[in-house]
Amino acid sequence: MKQRHTSWVCEGRNKGQRAPTWFYAFRTSEKGLEFIKKATAHTNPEIASVHWELWPCEFMSVDETIADMEECVWEEEK
Repeated sequence: MKQRHTSWVCEGRNKGQRAPTWFYAFRTSEKGLEFIKKATAHTNPEIASVHWELWPCEFMSVDETIADMEECVWEEEK
């Protein structure tokens, strides 16, 4: 039986940027949320202007990831 693990990925965007600028992954949502809290309170003005989002995602094999990606694309087209 395969084990699946969930990672909580923090996606950061600098103010005025459309594309994500930062990505960090954590094993638990608590650690991800703690990181977001500390990062947004950071004293560097470049970092303080970052908007953070927290996304759960599973660690999967390459083939599982491709299959999941294809499924997501088909769901959006419906």
